Amino acid sequence: EEPADVLRTTARYAAMRIGRYASVYSREADGNLRRVAVAHRDATIEREIEAQGQPSTIPEIVAKVAETGVGLMNADVVDDNDVFTAASQLVVPIRTASRTLAVLCIGDDGPLPLGALELELATDFGLRAGSATERTRLWQASQRQRAIDQRIVEVLQGEAGADHEHDRR
Repeated sequence: EEPADVLRTTARYAAMRIGRYASVYSREADGNLRRVAVAHRDATIEREIEAQGQPSTIPEIVAKVAETGVGLMNADVVDDNDVFTAASQLVVPIRTASRTLAVLCIGDDGPLPLGALELELATDFGLRAGSATERTRLWQASQRQRAIDQRIVEVLQGEAGADHEHDRR
């Protein structure tokens, strides 16, 4: 599994269990935030949102949560998405103990706004998603290192075999 798969699963779960819509913004190597996943309870709406591509701007609240690492509730939702407009929103970090890996936005258009209980749940979920993402990244790094180590052993064994043949002559 790839870290991106973990982030897509995170968005899917959040849209199904906490709000109706979720998106994940990840920090790129250049430091910029980029939306990497979207999910909606209605698959048709989800496809429409994905078809719109990247948002024209990163929401200010997303940048703030990425910078501070502190989740926020937002009742004053500003969104350039014309397919789904949330009435309330939660924005929480997807983080490890030491750093923010991404930001999870959860929106809901229901009559009752998302509140403190949902924020607590989303914050816990962000920590768990951060841990899963980091474990996936570390596992991939260990597999790459294992392949490099194996290749070094093969090369050394090949050289040792060649030296042994040379000594026998």
